[in-house]
Amino acid sequence: PLPDALPTACPSCGDPFDVAHALKCKKGNWVKRRHDEVVRTWIALFKRISATVQPEPYLSAPIGLKRKSTSKKEGARADIFATGVFRPGQGAFFDVAVVDTGAEAHVHKKALGVLREKEKSKRAKYEERAELMGGTFAPLVCSVYGTLAPEAAKILTILVGSLDEENQPGEKLFSIVILKATSVSGLE
Repeated sequence: PLPDALPTACPSCGDPFDVAHALKCKKGNWVKRRHDEVVRTWIALFKRISATVQPEPYLSAPIGLKRKSTSKKEGARADIFATGVFRPGQGAFFDVAVVDTGAEAHVHKKALGVLREKEKSKRAKYEERAELMGGTFAPLVCSVYGTLAPEAAKILTILVGSLDEENQPGEKLFSIVILKATSVSGLE
């Protein structure tokens, strides 16, 4: 049971309110807030293993792009830049997506397939621009229900493996529990 009853009308747009509406309502910045909270959580984890973590880094200018799928948007940004995630000293750009895998648009698709599609579209959009800056790119995709897409799950595994148990006692165990709770097993 919820601690308080849900309102009958959405406080942002006035439409009838239920959980499904709360996950998709574009008014009142609920979708952006959810995205930003996930970004803040990833940043906090990256800071545990990387000396350099930057929110909202700019990507290269859209000059000399070869792939048609690459974003041509001026001033494009990723959500996070961190060094040392994949290799010591190497920079990596990350972009977060929080997907409602239960939305009407995905009704006949498996959740894992929806998450993989989003990973692929993020990679197509930003990877070339990250490479032009000498870095790598990885999408950090999850569902609104907490399921991590395959690439995000791999990155979380890397981060958990990098935690220093001597300096952060219990952190590995806690992170492994989180990883298990958000695993994509059984979604195919």
